[in-house]
Amino acid sequence: MTSLPRAVVDRIHRYAEEGRVPQVRYELDHCLLLAVSKWQLPAVLLRSSRAQFTGMRAAALTEWARASRSKRKSA
Repeated sequence: MTSLPRAVVDRIHRYAEEGRVPQVRYELDHCLLLAVSKWQLPAVLLRSSRAQFTGMRAAALTEWARASRSKRKSA
């Protein structure tokens, strides 16, 4: 499992709390994981090379699911 920087984990929790959802975008030279919501501009959670993206995406989505579950429990 890939470890995420603390800043990315903090953003994941903040955006999950806001009700945003993750979205992946593949570019020619890099990949992006975005946090999207209606009526708001997408926020970049992480950007990496294609080689590193799979592990980072999996770790980020796991953390996103954890943050979303804790939000539902506290509501």
